[in-house]
Formats: sequence, structure tokens, C-alpha cells
Amino acid sequence: MLKNALFRSTVIISLFFAVDKLVGLIRQYLVIKQFGMSAVADAFNVSNNIPDWMASLVVSGLTIAIIPVFNREASKNGTKSAWILFMNISNIAVFFTSIIALIIGIFAVPIIHSPLGVAPGLNSDNQLLVIQLMQLNLIAAVIFTAGSLITAGLQANKSFLLPAIAPSFHALGQIFGVLVLAPSMGIFGLAYGVIIGAILNLLIQLPGLFHFKLRWNFRINFHQEGLREIGSLLGVRALTVFLIYLMFYIRDNMASHMQTGSISALTYAWTAVQLPETLIGTALGTALYPTISEQIASKKYGEAIKTLQNSARILIGITVPIIIFSFFLLQPILEFILPFIKIQLNIAIFTQVTLAFMVGLTGQCVLEIVARSYYAIQKQVIYLWANVGRVIIFLGISIVTINLNNPVYLALADSIAVTGMVIVLWIILIKKLHKHYQN
Repeated sequence: MLKNALFRSTVIISLFFAVDKLVGLIRQYLVIKQFGMSAVADAFNVSNNIPDWMASLVVSGLTIAIIPVFNREASKNGTKSAWILFMNISNIAVFFTSIIALIIGIFAVPIIHSPLGVAPGLNSDNQLLVIQLMQLNLIAAVIFTAGSLITAGLQANKSFLLPAIAPSFHALGQIFGVLVLAPSMGIFGLAYGVIIGAILNLLIQLPGLFHFKLRWNFRINFHQEGLREIGSLLGVRALTVFLIYLMFYIRDNMASHMQTGSISALTYAWTAVQLPETLIGTALGTALYPTISEQIASKKYGEAIKTLQNSARILIGITVPIIIFSFFLLQPILEFILPFIKIQLNIAIFTQVTLAFMVGLTGQCVLEIVARSYYAIQKQVIYLWANVGRVIIFLGISIVTINLNNPVYLALADSIAVTGMVIVLWIILIKKLHKHYQN
């Protein structure tokens, strides 16, 4: 019964993810067709690093923290009180995100030019372009933060439709930027498209707030009950998100010293690998999380172990054939398709980098259930330290191979690091659950 319910939930979630990924693939296709693996494409891709980190901090951190606190406040003091708490948290988050974005924008030059900066290896003209694009992307990040907070509020009230379709509207804004703005504005058209997408992501969810008859209050109260709990929940998650994006930062820093197109090759290949990872790993992890959380909360540790083991077998059974087939079929498929869709792409480099990322596909997918399990057993600190180890392994391999001047080694370093981390986390997780089960 549990397996059937889990399967149905996974399929439904996969369908929502599939729509989002389909629109995202169309956007990526249009971007590659318009800009290829050029210097301006490198500049745009590297300019997203810090703004994406800011947005992800809210999406992956604050939204996770808000939902349980919102529900607890609603059950304790009523829905109206929970919405007041939510509005206060949202106002504080948008305020501080705006301040951080302003500071980053002001100090953009040293952030880009420094040897430890975003893109020290690019020439001065491209570095100037990165600065200009990053400043525009920071605006989008602030708007996207507001949209992500609304997503959390709606999900806390079990309203899922608008949050599910909002990411597709985010991509549609970027598609508009590529098709309509880029022909006359160049790469800046794409940057303005990102801002439009963030606005659409926000606006499409506003009817959900209207449904709850919410009148927004823009006041900020730093002493409101519940803020401290959210802060404690956010702290470890924020550090974890920082470490994850630190790897992207390091990757692009090193790739900026390599041949033109290296940053774009890494970005495009990573996006391609994220398609199966999201539809398989993220979908199963999202569907599994309530089940594994309930089993652990009910102290049914034996059932939790079986659920995790069965899920891992499913992921391995699906992803390993995909990896094998990719090594044999990816380049022939690209060589056949690209002439028809008229994309200028260095097939050899793109294929090599994609396959290097594909080596870590199984690890990436299993990580989706492992990471959530550590939050379920409230051992987030272990997961945090594991990510520290992941960064160290990635950095070590990257430094050793950087003189080879090939982005494929950066992708391979990522795959080795994530796979090693998942193996260690899995062993620790199962041991801890067995220990509880035996007691």
C-alpha cells in the first residue's frame, strides 16, 4: 500500500517537474542557439553565481523553515496570527536581501576582479560585462526572493497549484528575453528577461494570497515570537547552501582561466544532467520525505531502513543504465540532432563535460533521499560537515587538474566529490537508524 502511494506521489510530482523542465529546456535551447559557447555566454553564466546563491538561500533555506513554524503558529494562535508572522518574516527577508544585493552591487568590481573572485581569468572587457550583468541579476534575485516566500506561504496552507506552475513562468520571462529583447539588446536582453521572469513568478502567485483575503502589512517587528526558531532552523541550512554554491563559485573561477566557452560548457552540461536528476531523484525524494519523516517520528526505524534501501535500489536501477547508455549514445544523438535544430555547440567538449557530470548522476539522485533523511532525524549538522568534505575533495581534485586546461576535469571532480559524500552519509545514516532500531 505504501509503495503504491509513494509511486503515485512520485509520478504526480514528476509530471509537475517535467513541465517545468520542458519549459526550461526550451529556454536553454534558445539561449544556446542565440549565444552558443561564446565569451558573452560565459559572462552571463558566471554573473548568475552570487545572485543564484542569494535566491537559493531563501528557496532552500527560509521556505523550509517557514512552513513548520507557520503551521505551529496557526494551530496555536489561529491562521490570522500565522499570516502576520509570515508577512513579518517576508518583509525582513526581502529587506535584508535587498541590502545584501546593494552591497554586492557596489563592490562588484573587486568581487569580479580579485584572484579569489568570480571570474578573474576573463579579460577586462568581459569582466566589465560580468559586473553589469550581475547587477541586473541581483535585481531579479530580490524579486525572486519575494516570489519564493509567497510559495512557502501558499504551500503552508496546502495550496500547491500556483507554486507548481510559477517556475515555468519564471522560465517564460527568460524565453521572452531571448526571443524578443536579445536580437536588439544582445546578452542584456537575456538579463532583462531574467528580471521579467522573476516578476512573472511573483505575480502568478498573488491570486493565491487574494484567495486567503490577505492584506499585506509592510511593517517589520524583530521581536515577534517565532523569529528565533526560524533563525535557528535557517542557520545550518544557510551554511549548507553556501557550501553547495561555493563549489559553483570555485568551478567558474577556475574555468575562467580556461579556453573560451568552458564556463558555458559546464553550465549547459550541468543543466542537461539536472533533467534526469530532477525527474528521478528529486521527485522520489520529495514524495518520500513525508513518509520517512513519519516513520522516524513514530520510531518505526526498521520500516524507515527498508524504505530507504528500497528507494536506493530503485534509483540505482534506473540511473546506472542511463549513465551507460549516455556513454554510448550521447555524442551520436547530438551529432544527429544539432544540424536540425541549428545550434552552434562544441559537441566534443559539451559531450565530455556532460558525461563527466553523468558519472555522478546516481550519487546526485541518492543524495535527494539521504539529505532529507538527515533533516528527518534532525542531524543536519552531519550533513553540513559532509558538504565541507565534499568541497575539500572537489577543490583538491580541481587544483591538481587545473593545468590540464579542460573543464571536463572540473565536472569529474564534482561527480567524485558528491559520490564519495553520499557513500559516507549513507553508511552513517543506516548505522544510526539500526542503532535506534535495536534499542
